[in-house]
Amino acid sequence: MIMNCDKELNTIKHGLSWKKTLAPINDEITSEQLQNDKQKAVQERLKKSYDEVTALSTTKRKAKRQKENEKKKEYIYDNVNDVLKIAKTQKEFVELLRERQIIIRRNAKEKEFNWLTKSGKYKSRLPFEYQGYKITSKKLINQNPEQILRKLYQNKLKFENKQRQIAKSQTNKAPEIKLNDEQVIKPREIKPQTQIKTPKSPKTANQQIKKQKETKNVSKNKFEKFEERNTNIVRVRKSNISSLTDLELMVAINKRDIWRNKHFHEANWQNNATYLRLQNKVTFLRSQLTAEINAQQQAQQTMIATKRAEQQNKKREEELET
Repeated sequence: MIMNCDKELNTIKHGLSWKKTLAPINDEITSEQLQNDKQKAVQERLKKSYDEVTALSTTKRKAKRQKENEKKKEYIYDNVNDVLKIAKTQKEFVELLRERQIIIRRNAKEKEFNWLTKSGKYKSRLPFEYQGYKITSKKLINQNPEQILRKLYQNKLKFENKQRQIAKSQTNKAPEIKLNDEQVIKPREIKPQTQIKTPKSPKTANQQIKKQKETKNVSKNKFEKFEERNTNIVRVRKSNISSLTDLELMVAINKRDIWRNKHFHEANWQNNATYLRLQNKVTFLRSQLTAEINAQQQAQQTMIATKRAEQQNKKREEELET
């Protein structure tokens, strides 16, 4: 502690240097109170660090800080982009950043950062912090929390598609492996000696023509059954729809439910303007999704019809050639 006065309780003159006059006096007073060698070593280390800082001018200090902040900014930028490629959910995104010592800042009242405001809308930015350096997602990546969540949802869909493809490939390989195992384990069966068959009488021309016609009719019936089966199987899942419309619908339903949970005790809450606006948005997005599903179904039906026509034309040409 330093009192800014002399023995006669007059204030010390302005412009008095700390390093030249007051610092040595302070060191003499504190050195008398120090007891251990460890305490003295700490004081000497603090002196060296203070001398190094005071030796630099203000412009050099600013330049040094700017360099450090630029390095921290590059570190945050690289790691956030890497995590955006890997993470599939909001929780995973936060945990991966925390492992890399990057924190999403929150208010003192919040346990975790809340991505939504009280009105149910997404916040305009995510505040990142690394070793005291603070920057928002808007300045760093030019993305808001809603855009980041869309990216995570797309990563989730890609991961699910890959898992399905791997499962299909494994199921296709499984029967081949079983056949090979059976061939190795099972002994070779000895076939009984076949009896000498009598030669059949040669068929007449009329019998051969009848057999050809029967085979053609059987092939036609098989083809028609195959086409009917394809037309019955035309079903479109939600996973084939574009992820953006599906995500927008989920967000709209979430906003509507938040508003309803807050205001359901009020009278005539169903006729409120904000509730009607949210409900209309949900119905519009649902109709848009159904329209996309119908469009995909029509496209598949047209593809089946074109294939059917091509196969019929090929058969006609073969019949004419024969």
